[in-house]
Amino acid sequence: MLTIPRYTRKLSLFFLFCFTLLLTFLLCLFWVSAKETPKPKPQAWQINGILTALDDGHDEVKQLAFDKFNEYDLQNLKSLFEKPEDIAQKAAKILKDKSVDSIVRSSAAEALGKIEQLNLNNIVVILDNVYYAGQSEFARWRFLTYFLGGGTEEVKTLLTWLGFPNRETIPASLNHDRGVKTLNIFAQAWEPTQGFARLREDLIQYAADTKDNTVSNTFVQLLRTR
Repeated sequence: MLTIPRYTRKLSLFFLFCFTLLLTFLLCLFWVSAKETPKPKPQAWQINGILTALDDGHDEVKQLAFDKFNEYDLQNLKSLFEKPEDIAQKAAKILKDKSVDSIVRSSAAEALGKIEQLNLNNIVVILDNVYYAGQSEFARWRFLTYFLGGGTEEVKTLLTWLGFPNRETIPASLNHDRGVKTLNIFAQAWEPTQGFARLREDLIQYAADTKDNTVSNTFVQLLRTR
């Protein structure tokens, strides 16, 4: 039977201790270096500069403006300039313009999320981008719809049916009460989707596909009253 001398075992334990200590030190060093650097707080003139750049005729300039905006710590944004909604309005306008490169619209959507949670009227602007995104981008637009809308029941319902959902997650049938709630949300989204042809096509299709005829008629009546 092989016997390991006692001094050899002590030496092995010593090296194991040193190795553990070194590993712990390296992990701590990595954790410290990986900590996120605090975002700078912008000055009013910097925000005003960004706001002005959003009117530039070049899409690349607009993207740089949104990217710079997203770099800042934007807490207490209203204290920096009087109308932070100006940026929101310009971002929403760019999001509706499909002639702008997709990456610029994505930066605009991220900027909107820094300002406020979007209501249903504005969230359909985000959702509409799903229909024009490439295979590698549509998931990002679906996520932004959830994220910027705050994951409300209305947003969840829209994404259950619209914007290329996974077919397996679409309910095979709905009871009457759930159907009415769903179609009421569709009806609320109808007016804000004016000009979004593909999104409206889906709204109509899924209303018509509902197996409960009473629910489909309810949707039609809701549209006629708006």
